Amino acid sequence: MRFFLLYLLLFMMSGCTVLSVQPTTSDPVHRYFLNIALGSEFGSHHSNIKKWNQPIYIQVKGLPTKKDVDTLKQVMSELSDLTRLSIKMVTTEPANINVYFVPKSQFSEIEPNYKHGNSGFFWVWWHPLTNNIYQARILISTTTLSQIERNHLIYEELTQSLGLMKDSRRYSDSIFYQSWSRVTRFSDMDKKIIQLLYHRAINSGMNREEVIEVLEGMFF
Repeated sequence: MRFFLLYLLLFMMSGCTVLSVQPTTSDPVHRYFLNIALGSEFGSHHSNIKKWNQPIYIQVKGLPTKKDVDTLKQVMSELSDLTRLSIKMVTTEPANINVYFVPKSQFSEIEPNYKHGNSGFFWVWWHPLTNNIYQARILISTTTLSQIERNHLIYEELTQSLGLMKDSRRYSDSIFYQSWSRVTRFSDMDKKIIQLLYHRAINSGMNREEVIEVLEGMFF
């Protein structure tokens, strides 16, 4: 199962208002988006939109296979098309996403917030005032996994590090499916919610109620 953690300054938790009644929407794309894009499974449960607003530079570390790198490049290309973000792989420039292909036994050394038992993991940082993501770290195990399983984790961890940070049991063909999966392509639903997160009307920091208000005016 793929998991993730988030970092948030604790003072941002003060003064949060919990709505007693959460608004809903009947559109299946919108419902899935609300399920995946708000909150997180681990770490902070601050349920606001988080997304990148700057170019992404990815650096690969560890010992990836050629197929690992090819898959990573493929996911980068697809995500760039879906989000309209500039996503590039770099070797010398400072990177804001580091992807580690290492044995799972080394995960805790690289990322102290790692939750044991996970073969794929990511941790993201965002600005506490703007909710814009500015850095991420991704871990992919090089042990005990088939190449197909590694390909799946590359898809999921990189995509979730862009702001879609929860899993769901709703669609088994989704890259965000909560149970262990070998899905190595985005479903049509996945593509729609990735595009939706980076729609110009969806802003970092929006809460559930604000997002629904925007979604109700959309035909997606």
